[in-house]
Amino acid sequence: MNIDLHIHSDKSDGFYNANQIFELAGENGLKYLAITDHDILNPPFLKASALKFGLTLFDGIEISSYIPAAEVHILGYGLKRTPELINKLEELKQTRLKRFSAIIQKLNQLGLDIDAAETLSSIKGTAGRSMAARALVLKGYCKNISEAFEKYLSRGKPAYIENQSLSSCEAISLIKQSGGIASLAHPYRIGISEMELSALIRRFKDYGLDAVETIYPTHSPQDIAFLRRQCDQNKLLPSIGSDFHGGKYRGAQLGEWGGGLTKKELDKLLKLISI
Repeated sequence: MNIDLHIHSDKSDGFYNANQIFELAGENGLKYLAITDHDILNPPFLKASALKFGLTLFDGIEISSYIPAAEVHILGYGLKRTPELINKLEELKQTRLKRFSAIIQKLNQLGLDIDAAETLSSIKGTAGRSMAARALVLKGYCKNISEAFEKYLSRGKPAYIENQSLSSCEAISLIKQSGGIASLAHPYRIGISEMELSALIRRFKDYGLDAVETIYPTHSPQDIAFLRRQCDQNKLLPSIGSDFHGGKYRGAQLGEWGGGLTKKELDKLLKLISI
């Protein structure tokens, strides 16, 4: 496949800047891509930069949200920069900072010497769990980011803080009100049963959900088949993304998935997000 609609740069929690991503995308044979940083819109000039590498870039964002007892990420494409959207993203930024400070406080209570101000000034990107994970690695408390999440930062772990910034339905509505396309990111990482996931997708459809990230590096053929059925039943489009962050973060490389879209699915998806 020549498309990847879930990529992170160093503006949020990725390791590569946009030009490095574009260069790697060209090497990996990609033609279409979206940089979907956490709660951050792409700079307006980025599309022109991508064209220099022979790439078509779609404006993207990944909005962190929640349902009761779970965190959910909603991908948005083609959002218009309305005052309401800009204000809400600024609110989310401030909420992220507060949550980050609370996470660091919990780590300190566990006896780990991590300073919030020092981390914010020394590590590039948005404040959040990923930044805290990098700090844990840099300080030698964890071998890698995955271990930091597994030991301290995932739900149920000692430094986890609930995300109470924006409900998932509010996130979808925000994207739709801003003229964008809304897609449910990595559904199996929500951590709920397939029956619950099916009901959640139906509910999100009522709020304007357009697509579901069906092709994803950790999805098995059975996962993909289940999500395709959900898309068919709810008249949604299957989407595709690597969730690339750089290096071997979560094991995903740029343009790497566990399957692919059919030509018909790809054509419909490109038409939808090009509007």
